[in-house]
Amino acid sequence: MKVPALKPFSLVGGTALSLRYGHRGSIDLDLFWHQKFDHSPIIIHCNN
Repeated sequence: MKVPALKPFSLVGGTALSLRYGHRGSIDLDLFWHQKFDHSPIIIHCNN
């Protein structure tokens, strides 16, 4: 990935399929990370 902060994540789901096969558009991202992740900064950011 070109965004260093996203390097530990894997893109999955419909967006990954859409990019791979070009069969449809996608409006969201499904990111997975296989380690413990503190999501509270994201929640705080989204609530402000």
